[in-house]
Amino acid sequence: MVQLDCLDDDEAWTLFEKKAGLNDFSDDSIKILANQIVTKCGGSPIAIVPLGSALKGKTHHEWQVANRRLKDRRLTEIEDVNEENAYVCLEASFDYLKNMETKTCFLLCSLFPEDDEIYVENLVGYAWGLELYSIKDVRSEVLASIETLKSSGLLLDCGERHVKMHDVVCQFALWIAFSRKEISFGTVETLLMDESFKHYTAISFETDQTDELPKGHYKFMLWKIISLDAFKFNMNIRILCLIDCELSDISMLGKLKTLHNLSLSQSDITELPTEADACKQLFEDVESLQLNDVEGHPNLIPSLNLRFSKLTFLDLDWCDSMQCLIDASKKLVPITVFSNLRKLSLINMFDLEEMCNVPQLQGFLQKLEEVIVSDCDKMQMLFPIAELESLEQEVPSRHLSLQSLKIVEIERCNNLKYIFPVANSPGQLHALKIKSFRSLEGIIQDSQVPYISIQSLREIEVEKYDNLKCLFPVSVANSLGQLHTLMIKSCRSLEGIIQDSQVPYISL
Repeated sequence: MVQLDCLDDDEAWTLFEKKAGLNDFSDDSIKILANQIVTKCGGSPIAIVPLGSALKGKTHHEWQVANRRLKDRRLTEIEDVNEENAYVCLEASFDYLKNMETKTCFLLCSLFPEDDEIYVENLVGYAWGLELYSIKDVRSEVLASIETLKSSGLLLDCGERHVKMHDVVCQFALWIAFSRKEISFGTVETLLMDESFKHYTAISFETDQTDELPKGHYKFMLWKIISLDAFKFNMNIRILCLIDCELSDISMLGKLKTLHNLSLSQSDITELPTEADACKQLFEDVESLQLNDVEGHPNLIPSLNLRFSKLTFLDLDWCDSMQCLIDASKKLVPITVFSNLRKLSLINMFDLEEMCNVPQLQGFLQKLEEVIVSDCDKMQMLFPIAELESLEQEVPSRHLSLQSLKIVEIERCNNLKYIFPVANSPGQLHALKIKSFRSLEGIIQDSQVPYISIQSLREIEVEKYDNLKCLFPVSVANSLGQLHTLMIKSCRSLEGIIQDSQVPYISL
């Protein structure tokens, strides 16, 4: 049982009144109901904040229904009265969430260890693996769900790209996942080969030993595993997250024929799969790959010597020693690489200098739609430059194409010179957000090309860019007709939006 910190009556009412948006002008009948509901909360902020937020703006009839449900609800399996009251109020807040997808994101957070800072991009990957959303919409939908959960008091903000769940809320989430048949999430202390696991969709398991894992269609999060012998037989696992594991030999993962979402976090991987490994095909077939704090590998290719032709989501975070994703300087690489990748996230990659040191890869990033880059201090150029013999030469088909790119977010890359090479202008780009730069010379590398098309650009946000004098070269002046949002903050050297002051008029 978790000890609940409680407020006195006046403090409890003040907090609930604030969260529910009540004031001196609120309807007296609603205030009477609100006082009864606050009493049910037992002075617990964990109950008051989510329930008050859920009832904000509700009608008198909705307040009546909420009060009646709280009075009638009994949780006989919970012995402590204060904890029971907190769970009843949290349950009401949970039920007020508008859609099942947001509820599922909430329950996913409960599968992480207590007090864990949950990386938002992990939730994005798991939500996609659970097929809550399409690959196109999953990130924006999950971020929207997280904002809803934070505003509801069910999740806590704990820094950039991370959230946290209060231990009481976490225990409640596990309780509701266990008590409701339509939800099949759970944490376990032992893994048994029996029918008890058959109904689970996702399982969280923390241990230092595993012998065997149950067969079935599962999404697993595993902490502190030191042996992968559990995967010595075929399993129908679709999502696998290995956190803080000693993975000297990952060949056993090759048994997972149905896996399409693999996350390796804070795990000691001494060797990546080689040409002869059974695990090589697994990496070739995965659709989502997340590597967090995986050290000792200077590149993905040719270290893996794979095409990653099925990969649609790649997330790299704190992978020290990785200097580029594809290194073709000493060894031939596959002709077609990352041809199906839709989303790319590069965070805290302090040694990363570039994505690829050769621009002539067929299909490279041809379907890329979204790029997030943060804290990559050694990177000078985000996308490789196609070397043209003349400005009039058309871009060869094997050069990098960014025509599918829609969203670019870049932050704190202090040595980055340009974002887009002139020959690869992103014609479908919708949103561009850049923040905290020291060396950036321009968004698009201008080589005196007369016209560059970014005609789909709708939103630009630029912040903390001290050396910025202008946003774009004159060559983009006639392609900004769709721009409807422009936010510029803390750019003290800015002289204009377009470099050439001779441009008389731009239609926005």
